[in-house]
Amino acid sequence: KDAVSSLLVLSCLCSVVGAEVLTMDQAFQLALSHSETIKEQQAALLQNRFLQDQVVASYRPTVTAVGTGVVQDAYEGSSSVSSFFQQFTPTAKLNASYTIYNGFKDQISLQNYQSQRLALQAELQTLGRQLYQTVSKAYVQLAALNQSIETYKNQLQFTQQLVVELQQRARLGKSRTSEVLA
Repeated sequence: KDAVSSLLVLSCLCSVVGAEVLTMDQAFQLALSHSETIKEQQAALLQNRFLQDQVVASYRPTVTAVGTGVVQDAYEGSSSVSSFFQQFTPTAKLNASYTIYNGFKDQISLQNYQSQRLALQAELQTLGRQLYQTVSKAYVQLAALNQSIETYKNQLQFTQQLVVELQQRARLGKSRTSEVLA
């Protein structure tokens, strides 16, 4: 599916009159940017990396910190003088926790995600190589078709010149009409 669409895009871009001829690298980059399969594989690899980061985060200790402060009006007074002032009381709490043993579930899960990541990376490389091979075949086929078109254009021009020459000779009486029609 991706190969056919890349071939169509490549042929459309090269068939436009006065268009710049694409190099093989440009054609591959164009096909790579339009490949849905490659994009899906990259998204799966990114999701795997996110899940792996979550598992790695479970190995680390959890730390929470809470800080509060209370501002309060206070009354200070004696029998002769009384006054009000503000009293500030700060409070800070720090909690830390670390899971010592969880039955190696996280370690097995991490190894599973690492194996999946390696498989996804290998599959992404394979898809990239297959796309490159498909684009290169399409590029060579397109070049061969363009060469064939040029050959047919040259043959058509030669035949048209021959017909014009035979028509001129027939008008002058140097050729028969049957030679011109053949």
